[in-house]
Amino acid sequence: TEALLPSYSSKTEPEESSGVPRLSLREKTDFVFKKLLFPSMIPLFLTFFTEYLMTQAVVPEITFDSKLSSPQGQYSLFLFVASIGGVLSRASLYFYEVDNLYLLTGIQTVFLLALILDIHRPVLPNLMSMLFIALAE
Repeated sequence: TEALLPSYSSKTEPEESSGVPRLSLREKTDFVFKKLLFPSMIPLFLTFFTEYLMTQAVVPEITFDSKLSSPQGQYSLFLFVASIGGVLSRASLYFYEVDNLYLLTGIQTVFLLALILDIHRPVLPNLMSMLFIALAE
């Protein structure tokens, strides 16, 4: 935890018995916004929000003419493939680490906009293209 705390040269308050300097309200606020919210919490919130918006509101509206699957089956298949994609993306963290979480938020937003566009003007040619988006999300 000491590595996360900012090191400030001016100690306006006495140290606690543990030897860790007490931070002022301004220093605590800077730490929360600059080290926690902006680099990680806001992009993660936006990514999860777009993912749930996609799976709960957008994808159920998209259907393809298919002899193999009904619209309910297509939605279930989308959720299954999206779950597999989630497992693969979490496993890929051992091979590739993403430093900028806003990049992932941008990709997720592009997928959401593509699916919304497909509701109004079908642009995805078949079920497999939607399943690719599910796997990549």
